[in-house]
Amino acid sequence: MEVKYRGEPAATVESIEVLLLDAPVPPPGFRPSWFPGKTQHSFFSTLVHVRSGDLTGSSSIICRGHEVKKFIERQLFGLVRETKSIDLESFTQEMRTKLIPRRTWEQGESPGKLLHLLRWLEYRPWVMEIALWDLVAKTKRKPIYELLGKKQTKIRAYASTGEIRSPQQRVGDVGSIIELGFGAIKIRAHHRNPDKDVEVVKAVRDAVGSNVALMVDANQAWTPTPPYWSYKKALRFAKQLEKYGVLWLEEPLGANNVSGIAKLADEVEIPIAGGELEQGIGRFSRLLDAYDIVQPDTHFSGGIEEITQIAKMAEARGKLLIPHNWGTGLSLAANLQVIASLPNCPWVEYPYDPPWSPEVRDFILKKPIEVKGGYVEVSSAPGVGVELNEENIEMCTVARSELVL
Repeated sequence: MEVKYRGEPAATVESIEVLLLDAPVPPPGFRPSWFPGKTQHSFFSTLVHVRSGDLTGSSSIICRGHEVKKFIERQLFGLVRETKSIDLESFTQEMRTKLIPRRTWEQGESPGKLLHLLRWLEYRPWVMEIALWDLVAKTKRKPIYELLGKKQTKIRAYASTGEIRSPQQRVGDVGSIIELGFGAIKIRAHHRNPDKDVEVVKAVRDAVGSNVALMVDANQAWTPTPPYWSYKKALRFAKQLEKYGVLWLEEPLGANNVSGIAKLADEVEIPIAGGELEQGIGRFSRLLDAYDIVQPDTHFSGGIEEITQIAKMAEARGKLLIPHNWGTGLSLAANLQVIASLPNCPWVEYPYDPPWSPEVRDFILKKPIEVKGGYVEVSSAPGVGVELNEENIEMCTVARSELVL
């Protein structure tokens, strides 16, 4: 299969390999706020390799199990086998048109929260598009951001915590986070009583002073379990946060409540952010009427080409695009390449909440992506700019398949 970039032949894909990885999470495990009551002892991800001669383009996406791998085998392999030539810039749209079923709730239907979450977590083939970008950039011996148009290569990082903890516990955590050089921290808000979340924010603000930026993530857009916030509760919470200088409040309302999000953004001083699991330019066009900051994930929301288009739409409206990033180190590397090409993205999300450490997140890489002086330097090496740890990949592989073209 020939891959064209800007109308010119760039690479010939000879084979595609898909691996399902299961990496351990150290004891006592990780307790993510978005799944209250659940402890994560392993870290599932799907890794895709596209090969051309001695070059390999790679990408990965987190998953709940085998569903991403199965979708690629059953649907995407068939599309690729039938395709003799593809244009990289239009590949996402071709996949969306041929592989993604139309979602009826985009036309007004509102399914239950659990069904909504499960259906939106499926059908994310954009990992293939990102692997092709990695391959094409390697053939040209350039980082992806050079192909997209470099804007910045030193990105301010915020430590994104993931667990719900008491004020005392979180204050103890942020001390070590600041020692690592971070100047910004995102706190999860998911207590059944939001007043307890406010207590955590207040305690952290009192402990770190005014020189550390704070963000708060309520994780209400997709949560399948209580608490479910009403508009009244979200408004009260946002108003309480104003006194603590919170930089933004993330996803305080359900994903379908676009009018409520827009109303909330108008009524409070804190910018309202969201969109991490959304996908498609059409959907983000609507969300840009509501959110102050949109947070598409390159791997969830449509691949590199669509994220750059969404960023241009946001820039035209004077809004920021700050990608969601809670995946492997390879995912972080790809998101960094996109961020480096954007003029309206001042931050990179850097998951950090031990036992969720860079070593756990970046098991797929030879070297974890580091924060130095509060910033991440975007690699200038070809492609996504990182080397894979083949030994770790082999140890963590639980299933694999290959398509030879």
